[in-house]
Amino acid sequence: MQPYRVRLSISLFFLVISAGPWSKQHLTAQKLDAALLNNLEYREIGPTRQSGRFVDIAVPNQRPYTFYIATASGGLWKTENNGITFDVLFTDEDVFSIGAIAVAPSDPDILYLGSGEANNSRSSYWGDGIYKSTDAGESWTHLGLPESHHIGRIVIHPSNPDIVYVAALGHLYSENEERGLYKTTDGGDSWTRILGPEVEGRRMGVVDVVMDPSNTQTLYAASYDKVRLPFTFDLGGPGSRLYKSTNGGESWIQLGAGLPEGMLGRIGVDVYERDPSIVFCNDRERKQERHARRGTSTGTTRSRVQPRNDWRGSLSIRRRWNHMGKSKSRWTINRWRSCLLLRANHRRSQ
Repeated sequence: MQPYRVRLSISLFFLVISAGPWSKQHLTAQKLDAALLNNLEYREIGPTRQSGRFVDIAVPNQRPYTFYIATASGGLWKTENNGITFDVLFTDEDVFSIGAIAVAPSDPDILYLGSGEANNSRSSYWGDGIYKSTDAGESWTHLGLPESHHIGRIVIHPSNPDIVYVAALGHLYSENEERGLYKTTDGGDSWTRILGPEVEGRRMGVVDVVMDPSNTQTLYAASYDKVRLPFTFDLGGPGSRLYKSTNGGESWIQLGAGLPEGMLGRIGVDVYERDPSIVFCNDRERKQERHARRGTSTGTTRSRVQPRNDWRGSLSIRRRWNHMGKSKSRWTINRWRSCLLLRANHRRSQ
């Protein structure tokens, strides 16, 4: 050992010895009068709840001035006067994040709610399954699927409110089994997974589902290959695909003509109500370019109608207009309305 190291070790030894009593005195806890705590004012320092995302809207067919607003982390809201005032619903449950809300077309008092938003953000909160209301949102019953965590869309049969389809993504940060497209025929008493593709040994979640308005046996569903891992932000994977069923979900075919292959992100899909042979979808490739595509109900042909370099991941068509389509945006309502206008004759308009 070098001489200077010996001297340093000896110096540190005597320093520790000399500091012993001093340290002991200062480590002795002082008695605290509990009455002093009464004068302290507490303030919230976190964790915070992110707000600002409206994830779904549902309007009863029979009550045009009533609609429901589902939020990513602010619960469920209802208006009965076309938006002049709102009442908050769903306040007695254990979750506040909502991914989907749907009203039964045949009964405006029956609602199905999917908890846990499906936007897969770092600030996304999970849910604990499906809820049902039979009194227009005044009270709720939990129907199961607690490990679905994030639900993208709910579709209710137009004449039978007991038949419901639920697109469940599953856990965001880990693999789990309870993910895919689920169906109930008894109002939620039991659920059956009717679509849950496996890719590379992994179960895929389903983020979107839509029913052909002219044929309730025809369904389109989009799987989403999405699991967020530490220090990663993959946009998707080989399991993001579009599927079609013509027998109420008993069997499925994967659609491919005109659609990109390889690594895809979130896919949105909808059927044009005035002409159900027209199907629109948008997809996001791993190179971060998103496209809107138009296809036929047979799924044999698809054409790209609008390239955009953004990250919208869902699509719906305004059913009472001839020329409008829309896709969700993370920005304002004005941007949401104008971001995608698809004419029925395939022309693009801004």
